[in-house]
Amino acid sequence: MNNTQGVWSYEGSALVLIDYQKEMFENVRSETSADLIDLNIRLLIKAAKAFNIPIVLSTVGVDMGVNGPTRASILALPGVQVIDRSSMNAWEDRAFREAVEETRQKRLIFGALYTEICLAFPVVDALKEGYDVTFVVDAVGGMTQLGTPHGD
Repeated sequence: MNNTQGVWSYEGSALVLIDYQKEMFENVRSETSADLIDLNIRLLIKAAKAFNIPIVLSTVGVDMGVNGPTRASILALPGVQVIDRSSMNAWEDRAFREAVEETRQKRLIFGALYTEICLAFPVVDALKEGYDVTFVVDAVGGMTQLGTPHGD
């Protein structure tokens, strides 16, 4: 479990982004709007790049033809490579897990659409495996008003 105390620094951290795809944005009903989530994710990626924080970006169902790719505004940021998967829980995908492990970081900063699935499942699994985990509330969203960690 999460045994680390104190404020996190960029050192020892990785940014893990899951399913920022057109179809997911279209169904966001959380307090934070889809457009604001898009802006916040782009700012988060730029900050991570400025501090040389490794970034793991994943999609679901693109190769299967079920979903479209990561939103173009996010993909426009250079140097972010996408890992496509077929599982709902990104943590269950071997390529995704290997990408996280290859960062060699034990502190994971998550962002995902949707909160109810794509954020919750891998966060719980990462915690079980001893990672320190946090997520950026203004960069996640769900399919319901309650699908955001701070929604009423």
